[in-house]
Amino acid sequence: MPPANSSPAAAVAIENHPPSVAPVLVLACGNPSRGDDALGPLFIEALEREYQEAIAASQLECRWAYQWQIEDALALVGRKRVVFVDAVVANGVSCAIAAAPRVEGRGALSHALSPGELLAVYRQLYGEPEFSVEVLGIGGVGFELGEGVSGVGETNLAAALKVFARWVGAALGSGE
Repeated sequence: MPPANSSPAAAVAIENHPPSVAPVLVLACGNPSRGDDALGPLFIEALEREYQEAIAASQLECRWAYQWQIEDALALVGRKRVVFVDAVVANGVSCAIAAAPRVEGRGALSHALSPGELLAVYRQLYGEPEFSVEVLGIGGVGFELGEGVSGVGETNLAAALKVFARWVGAALGSGE
């Protein structure tokens, strides 16, 4: 919404020219105080170090939160590719990237949504997304409060960063 003292022409200009957003968005979640649940935030920290140029050039945006919330659907607007990143129980898998599952509607909570539920909110607000959406799960083995990241989690984080390098190379057209 434009400031109250702006002209109607300025309001139209603002509405017709939304601020530009990075075409690629990485949304991670996790709790740094709960062992391998920290893998999502640690993934974002690594991206912020490795992809400073892409971030500075507004090609890539990285965000993390403890949980995905209904408001995060707004961050999807204007994107070309989105990847959700979260720790998962390893069960022999170091990391895996796959298309986000389609979910109709959302759970009873609006402050703890899955990627599919977040996309359902997006569809309610804006219609079908015109961008691709993947989920990157990073395998972890310990999620207790006060635990540090496990050796398995650290190894799987490194593997996930390699998978992401290929993914983002294709997304940005650099073929990394």
